[in-house]
Amino acid sequence: MIEGLREGMISADDEGAGIIGRIAAFKGSVQEFETNVRGRVLAHALASDRPEGPFVWVLRDVTEQRQLLGQVMHASKMADLGLLAAGIAHEIGNPLSTMSAVVQVLQTKNPPAEFSDRLRALGASVERITRIVQDIGTFARPTEGRRSALSVPAVVDKTAAIFRLHDKSKEVKLEIDCPRNLPSIQGVEDQLIQVLLNLLLNAADASDGRGSVWLEARVEGNFLAISVRDQGTGIDPELQKRLFTPFFTTKEQGKGQGLGLFISDSIVHGHGGRIDVRSARGSGSTFTIRLPLGTRAA
Repeated sequence: MIEGLREGMISADDEGAGIIGRIAAFKGSVQEFETNVRGRVLAHALASDRPEGPFVWVLRDVTEQRQLLGQVMHASKMADLGLLAAGIAHEIGNPLSTMSAVVQVLQTKNPPAEFSDRLRALGASVERITRIVQDIGTFARPTEGRRSALSVPAVVDKTAAIFRLHDKSKEVKLEIDCPRNLPSIQGVEDQLIQVLLNLLLNAADASDGRGSVWLEARVEGNFLAISVRDQGTGIDPELQKRLFTPFFTTKEQGKGQGLGLFISDSIVHGHGGRIDVRSARGSGSTFTIRLPLGTRAA
């Protein structure tokens, strides 16, 4: 009944494919759907002229098409964000500077303690808004900086050293698996450290500041893969779709601005790579950065 499958691509009982259930529920006519099997995106079409069968099952590997579409959508998003960032910098930056200057002047007047506390709170809020504006500007310019050949173990070591100084890491055990003979990559060191540090801090948050967090670096075909894994509560599938959008966060109110993953995704795309996430409720999360080997990102 099931014929014409490319050898090694998929089988009817392939775990995660969901094919058996689809076939069992198929009652004729036409049905189209997609599945993700072993990292490949597969497009399926079932067709039959009567409920009792037989039916035709057409299967296509559309992984490359989906990746190209994602790159086009990302490029368009970055272009739009560039215009947005420029507008925000112009429309908000100048008033923020004025507010900051006024606050500083008032603080020099030795105000009563009651007003001094309020001025400090106002100044802190102005600084926070300024940082958000600057972060949005980072999205629009992800490829700035001088690129060079980078030692992956060195980047990992520097990131780990910074992470261990952070308050969030005090009760977290960081497990690192990074072979010293990994090939070098082309990139901006500070930016890649920023991405890895953000993933590690997120993993520490997901672990409630306890337990273990794992960082693993390896070669996968033509890519360098660096994974950060935690044993937290995991992320619902519906929320995973929104992780890399601006100002979206799964953290409690006041504990995150929802910009870290968006910045990281922008930086990694600027290096010609991508970030993937694998997570399930109660099973923790794994974020994997994949960067091209042997080529220099534009």
